[in-house]
Amino acid sequence: MSANWPIATSSPNPEYESFGLPGDSAVLTSAPKSVWLRIAYLAGAAVMTRLFARMPATVVAWDDRSSETDLAAGRSMWSGPILGGLDAELDLRASTPAGIREAVRASLHTMGNRRLIVGCGRPLPVTVPHGNLRAARTAVERGTS
Repeated sequence: MSANWPIATSSPNPEYESFGLPGDSAVLTSAPKSVWLRIAYLAGAAVMTRLFARMPATVVAWDDRSSETDLAAGRSMWSGPILGGLDAELDLRASTPAGIREAVRASLHTMGNRRLIVGCGRPLPVTVPHGNLRAARTAVERGTS
């Protein structure tokens, strides 16, 4: 289960906290107990990172490669797992397997090999080469070595 959170520029924090956060929280907490994975996806370049700790989610995700908040900053604001580390367009669609391996290695290193679900903060383009997806998976299996 996931909830998409708006960008700060389209909804100022006080307004969002009053009107958006309660509804998004209700969506994330309304799932049956059997739904253990709740991903809060924060959309846009200026994500409201100060709300990380208030999210009733098990994982947070945002486009960390192109937003103002990178993995290192996000790690300091959220104690749970983070989904990110790769850019859907630049890494997965347009890069080479070697470039993807390096991006995965760097992301794992940034997170200290902990609390990272390697992925991207938005849907994958359908034009992502299968070989690039395999390269990402292989890089995760190998870790930072």
